[in-house]
Amino acid sequence: MPREDSEESQAVRTEGVQQHQPIEKWRIHFLIYAVFYINFSFLMWYLVGYLNIAALISIWALLILSGIFILYAVALKAESSISKILPFIAFSFALIIGIASYLQFFPNTTTDEMIIDSYAAYLTIHGIDPYVNANMANVFLNYKATGFLSTPLLSGGIVTYFEYPGLAAIVFIPAILLGLPAFTVTVFFDIASLFLVFFYYKRRGFTSSAPVLALVMGLIVEYGIFSSSGVTDVIWVFFLGVAYVFRKKPWIAGIFYGLSVAFKQIPALIFPFFLYFIYMENSGDKKKTFSFVAFTAIAFIVPNLPYIILNPADWFVNITSIASQKIIGIGVGPSILSFTGVLHLPPAFFSVSLIALTVALFFIYLIHYDRFRYGFFAFPIMIFLLDYRSLITYLIYWPFLVLLLLPDFIASKRSGAEKPKPSSSTTLRFLATFERSAIRNKKTSAAIIVILIFFATVVSAGFYYSQNDSTPIAIHNIQQIGDPYMVAGNVTYMQLNISYKPAPGDPAAMPLHYRIFTESLGAAGANGLLWYAENPYVHSGYNNVDIYPMYANSLLPANSPTFEVSAYGNSSKVLATYTHDTAIKIQYTPINNPTLSFLTNGSNGVIFPGWTWSSSINGHFPLSVNRGIVMSANETTQSGPVNESLSSTVNFTYLAEHNYSLNLSSSVLKGKIAVNVSAPWLSFYGAVVTLNTQYKFYITYNNSMPNDLLTQTQKETSFLFYTNVSSINFTALSNAIYKSYSYIIGPVQQAVLSYVLNYDNQGEVMVEIGNLSLKGSS
Repeated sequence: MPREDSEESQAVRTEGVQQHQPIEKWRIHFLIYAVFYINFSFLMWYLVGYLNIAALISIWALLILSGIFILYAVALKAESSISKILPFIAFSFALIIGIASYLQFFPNTTTDEMIIDSYAAYLTIHGIDPYVNANMANVFLNYKATGFLSTPLLSGGIVTYFEYPGLAAIVFIPAILLGLPAFTVTVFFDIASLFLVFFYYKRRGFTSSAPVLALVMGLIVEYGIFSSSGVTDVIWVFFLGVAYVFRKKPWIAGIFYGLSVAFKQIPALIFPFFLYFIYMENSGDKKKTFSFVAFTAIAFIVPNLPYIILNPADWFVNITSIASQKIIGIGVGPSILSFTGVLHLPPAFFSVSLIALTVALFFIYLIHYDRFRYGFFAFPIMIFLLDYRSLITYLIYWPFLVLLLLPDFIASKRSGAEKPKPSSSTTLRFLATFERSAIRNKKTSAAIIVILIFFATVVSAGFYYSQNDSTPIAIHNIQQIGDPYMVAGNVTYMQLNISYKPAPGDPAAMPLHYRIFTESLGAAGANGLLWYAENPYVHSGYNNVDIYPMYANSLLPANSPTFEVSAYGNSSKVLATYTHDTAIKIQYTPINNPTLSFLTNGSNGVIFPGWTWSSSINGHFPLSVNRGIVMSANETTQSGPVNESLSSTVNFTYLAEHNYSLNLSSSVLKGKIAVNVSAPWLSFYGAVVTLNTQYKFYITYNNSMPNDLLTQTQKETSFLFYTNVSSINFTALSNAIYKSYSYIIGPVQQAVLSYVLNYDNQGEVMVEIGNLSLKGSS
């Protein structure tokens, strides 16, 4: 009996020990993952709804993984190798959901680079050489607005030619053949980059560093948004990352580094640094270093070989022209001082500075390799800042590569292993001696550096001003400013007073182009607000030049407190600026953008500023024509009538009180359609005025009916307003309404003007609403 009590008490004590054993951290992590992703899935489903298939499939996968997380947390005895990868798989699906939802609300966001690369891939599939510039001329034909997307040339127009190595086209061929959007390629490389980091961290025993992994995931999310918006740089980043991982196998590293450069020229900048790194990492083995160089060359040439064979001259000119192309300056670097007119420094000054800094950093890397061994991925951030076009995409991807090598840096510090010794060549000994001498004589060295900088600046400025066309133009003032296009709250016209003083050899008339800088980049992006002159030429003496916005995202907000107008010519030396800092007064317009000007990219259904498109045919849009639109429909594409409308909120009371008339013409271009006078919601084309959200007035041109006649249809809330002139007089419409139907409608609280096509017959019909203009008198 005592023995049984003893065994029972021992069992109780053993159970007590087990009950108080702490739960493993990985189980807690899995439970946290499950709770987070279940709630994340619910929120994203509520956001995207039922029609975003890509997001919905990823949500289902995420919910299944959440269930697996819970099962693993409560059922597994120990963490398995498979379970360690599940968080990254779940994160990948969450990334896809985020990108799919982003594209749902911003469907037309992209860049000219992705458009050009994809079109080059399309031409390649059809056996057409994309390096022949004439073949790329129609690259933007299917894109409605290119102001934000494009790269403007100093000579006017935009870049349409293919200036990247061949892999930039080849990599998009699978997406085109499968009918997938181009961004699926870049998103694939985003996810591949995540797994590259994970597997490399796992191999290096670095997976327990949660803050670093969280930082990597954060970068991948940022890159995912960039990729879905048309930025392609993650592709060369992935190849370069793989090249680093295989640095101990130089031939493999050479293949992936060659592919990186074969996609885009940017990673070529670190070639001397990476070459020396490969050399040192392989104990100074020259054969292995040569192997790296050889396989780099092979991997670069192979995807370019078809284009080289086809047309070597055009291929070479295009991929090297990226360093000398005459395009407008943009970016975050010091070149801002140049292209905004603060300092007159030519692009060559920044190119020389970039090269000088690269050489200086390379020498420092050679001399202090033991200190900067893993720092060469950070050098491009400083170097590209000096580029004349220092785009943010040139800078933001290098931190990812720094994080990739972080385990090696930390391991080298912890191990206390002997640091690799740099080469002991005579050149390096001389550089090291020179550096030590410079450090000992700090004041002298500083003075020499200042003198060199001053001398370089003076020489550059002297060369700049010595040119015949260094300062041939000047903007003296803005003589007029207004909004003739009546785009509410925006400036759509300026008259500039510009002087041109041609030097000997200058043309008698010089073409100029314009852009405007406001206090923030806004919708126009880094290019600024691009404007144009109907007559681009200025002549010797003083010129009054009328300029207008080029695109919808080039409209200048009328409430801009300060803005700068910049005029530029075919050379970067032709530059003049003028700063406007007084309040702008724009006339009130009761109809926003009545001429349907400034076509947009159609985001959220807004295809003209102030106007929203709606169609019962999914993905169907009207065609923009001068001062109007063309709408088309085919009844056989759906069951029931086709209903399309372009609508804008208007101030009906103001229009009526000030006797405004909207001139327009409605015509049938193709097919047959007649107005159904008893049920115009079934068959009608033309303008419709909707009052207080429900009362619709269909404007019908009929020269056989009395002018300004108002009749009721089968519905009490629908009316026909007859006019025998090509205009709508809002005063006449208001008088007709309140003469007979004011007791039904009451005071007007809201009014919407729409251009409508309702069609319920067989065959195709095409109608034009055109010659739009708004006239009024106060």
